[in-house]
Amino acid sequence: MRKGHQYVGIILNMDYENQSHKMCKMIWDSVYKKMLERGFRYEKRIFVHDDNGTNTIAIFNKAKTIMDEMETHLSYFDEHPLSYIKDFYGVTLRNCFDLTLPGTENIDVKEEPLEKVTALTDLKK
Repeated sequence: MRKGHQYVGIILNMDYENQSHKMCKMIWDSVYKKMLERGFRYEKRIFVHDDNGTNTIAIFNKAKTIMDEMETHLSYFDEHPLSYIKDFYGVTLRNCFDLTLPGTENIDVKEEPLEKVTALTDLKK
């Protein structure tokens, strides 16, 4: 990673517990599409954007603008997207670890003599 380079993440969780599942899904689908159109990619439940040396706050504002556009669009129907959102965070991903993966201390590699290795072609026998 070059100096000053980092990835920026947007965490968005809909409030399915307290709001209409149908509206939450509709808003999620629309936000998802707009985020991808604006240069974000979706990785492991986080919208990720490479800062490319730009101001991190500008990327956060890009995500906020998408939500503001949704607010404007849905206000016609007397709906407010932010009331359907449980979490909406901007984070930097300088150090991000997938904790679902085993740590290297838990990986046990054993070498077996070649005679013990069964070729995949031998499995048919």
